[in-house]
Amino acid sequence: MRITATSLVVGALSFGTLSGASALWTVNDTTVIPAMRSGSVSFAVQDALQKAAPVTSKDGEAVSLTIPGSVMAEVLTQTGLSPDPFIWRFHVTGAAYGIAGLDYDIVASAQIAKDGTVLPLTDGKAVKDTLLANSTLRIYPAGEGDDCSLVPELPEGDERNVHLYAAEDHTLQAANTNHQASPITQTWCAAVDWNQPPDGIYVNDAFAVGVGEDGSSRTAVDEWIAAVAFPVSLKALGLYRNRAEAEGRAEDGTFASDDAIWEATVFPDPSREPAVLLEFQPTVTTVSTAPRAERN
Repeated sequence: MRITATSLVVGALSFGTLSGASALWTVNDTTVIPAMRSGSVSFAVQDALQKAAPVTSKDGEAVSLTIPGSVMAEVLTQTGLSPDPFIWRFHVTGAAYGIAGLDYDIVASAQIAKDGTVLPLTDGKAVKDTLLANSTLRIYPAGEGDDCSLVPELPEGDERNVHLYAAEDHTLQAANTNHQASPITQTWCAAVDWNQPPDGIYVNDAFAVGVGEDGSSRTAVDEWIAAVAFPVSLKALGLYRNRAEAEGRAEDGTFASDDAIWEATVFPDPSREPAVLLEFQPTVTTVSTAPRAERN
């Protein structure tokens, strides 16, 4: 059973006539360019779970979305030998009108602490002593029907905590294919897994021997295997010990005493887990127009 959450990416940036957006065309110096509508593009970021206003890319600048630390903390709920990852979804929505198309890049650039401190995700490796540092976060496009069940395999020997798949020059809409400027939505998946394996495999063998009335014997053997692991957690802060002593005097004047010890292992608060910052950089694409000399 896969647990899911959803977020949304939407918004707008626009271009006007050809004279104001000549980058949408490829022409030579001798071509006469008529005044005509060149197209418009929409793209921005919104966290639908928070119901915040869209962060609009007005001039093609990057926009951002954070995967909450509470999503990273869902690894604490994973149990068993091969638990399913926790799945969190987000949507990228936009449109390109006229001759324009739209690509975008996604980069996981940093962890954002609760106090706003930016912790760079250098080479995809998380900051020490965070849940993500002992986990794997994979970000990839969803399949048919927004399905996230086909989690990509990890490269062998790769020690990064964050992996992005098909996140570079990803096409939201090909150029000159959306003349009605209908919004296009793509779903992405973020799958979080705890990395540490069980502490060990324990094997128990049981033997039984029975003797029949005729003196014959029968032997049976069975085996139980158990994987033993500590619950998922951050590194312990320490072991705290409390000792209590009591002494009492009876009516006959005798004394009795006893003591007891309580121990507790204290762990950091997982609700302080940093969020993961995703940055989306949109890029306008166009249909390339060959020079007139090459067309003749």
